[in-house]
Formats: sequence, structure tokens, C-alpha cells
Amino acid sequence: MTANMLHLVREMSLDSEDFSQRQSDYWIWVMQGYPPCHIETAFHRWMKKSKFMPKPAEVIEILEEILQAERQVAAEQKTSLYLSEVRETREQLATAGLPYGQAQVHSILKQAVARIKTFPPFPNPNRALTVKERLARELQRKKNPRTHLGDEPRSMEASA
Repeated sequence: MTANMLHLVREMSLDSEDFSQRQSDYWIWVMQGYPPCHIETAFHRWMKKSKFMPKPAEVIEILEEILQAERQVAAEQKTSLYLSEVRETREQLATAGLPYGQAQVHSILKQAVARIKTFPPFPNPNRALTVKERLARELQRKKNPRTHLGDEPRSMEASA
């Protein structure tokens, strides 16, 4: 297919200039990323609107328009399939007597809040220690002086 388009380009360029191997290689390199059916369509569109040899950029512009239109159609189809699936799901929920839409979201959030309330609260790291807790820490430090950070055991020689 690309070879057919290359022959078409060569025929179009006969009037204006000699089409070299380097130019044909460049055209093939530029067009290799596009589907052959789109390349053919782009050249037919170009021939309808101009009688001169197109530049690669002009053909690529047409190719990008074709691809954009194709992407838009695909997105529209995907959206319509999604919307029909949503409608079917809502109809199924409605016939079963289950909540759907905002009512469904509300019930799900209500269930989540009820589950969260069953969790024990996290301890507050910023609360002040009670007297009992401070006393227990001090007793622990006296029993094991190495467990307290920053305190090193003192030897008798160092204190004398």
C-alpha cells in the first residue's frame, strides 16, 4: 500500500521536479507510522483540493485530522457503551428494590462510618503524661540505665 502511495507521489511530482531515491526514502520514513488506508485517504483528499505536489507536512496534517476524527468516534462509542451500562445497572438495582445513585452512595458511606466507629481510638502522642506514667518511666530508667537514650552508664572511676 505504501508503495502504491509512493508511485502516486512520484506521478504527482513528474510535472515539477525529479523524484529522487532520497526523497522517496524520506516520504516512506515520514509515512511509516500511519496506517496505509489513512495515507491513501489523505492523498485522495489532497488531490481533490490541490493540483500541485504536496509537502510531507501537508499530508501529515490531513493524516492527523483523520486520526483525530477516528479517536473522537472511538471515544463517543466508548462513552455511549459506558452510559448504557450505567443505565442497565441502575434499572437492575431499581427492579431489585436496592438503592442506586446518591442514595446508594449515602448508604455505603453510612456503613463505612459505622465500621470506623468500631475501631479503638489511636493514642494521642501530644497528650501530657500522668504522674503514674512519669513515675513508671523514672523507675525503669533507674533499673536499666542503658535503656534511656542519651544516658550512658557511669563508672565509679569517672565519677571520682
